[in-house]
Amino acid sequence: MDDNARPHRDFFRQEAVTVLPWPSRRLDLNPTEQVWDIMERTKTQEILQYEVMRVPDRNSRWGTAGVPPHNIRPVKGAVHVVVNRQYVEYIVYDPVANDLLMWLKRTKFPDETFFATLNHNPHLKIPGTYQGEPETDPVNKPFLARYKVWQGGKLFGGDCQGKYVRHICIFGVGDLAKFPERKELFANKFHLDFQPAALQCMDEWYLSRTLRERRGESTFDDSYYKTLGFVKNKIPLT
Repeated sequence: MDDNARPHRDFFRQEAVTVLPWPSRRLDLNPTEQVWDIMERTKTQEILQYEVMRVPDRNSRWGTAGVPPHNIRPVKGAVHVVVNRQYVEYIVYDPVANDLLMWLKRTKFPDETFFATLNHNPHLKIPGTYQGEPETDPVNKPFLARYKVWQGGKLFGGDCQGKYVRHICIFGVGDLAKFPERKELFANKFHLDFQPAALQCMDEWYLSRTLRERRGESTFDDSYYKTLGFVKNKIPLT
């Protein structure tokens, strides 16, 4: 059965796998969509609102996994991160990171715990990580990795001029005007088959800025980022 996801179709085509024609949105035929339908009907706004947990939810996430290694305090956070090279090297080569990964295999949603936990345990001395308390605050510690609009969400809520797919805004042409003023580093998300001019315009805008920077005409203002608490209060890079 093919759920019509593009990566799946590409794989089947590359491997010359024959698939049955199967509609992706027909609830009575596709069990994948049955699950999505159940989830969407039972979700509440509280489930959709996302934030780093100030108090670790040990009972539901990692309460039965035993004591974390190396005096690590587990923290729920994001699965999308923007990190420096030394952080990546720590994840790949340091045995402490591997021990944490092995421990997380006994927990629920390990991908929502791994990166945030490493970022909020300053005693590990990982370059670039935060030395303050885990939180997501719109002023003191804003979430800047990506701009993402949740339908009905408070923390990441906003105006969506495109369309919602599974409660997440798919940006369209009408959203372009606000992007230059946003502080986030990435925008999530676009669909190539929905108002492709939006993504094309963003690509041309970035190209234009890159060419101006190469000519020494950059107008990028980094003063906002320099004042952020998690930028000023981090483990120094080596």
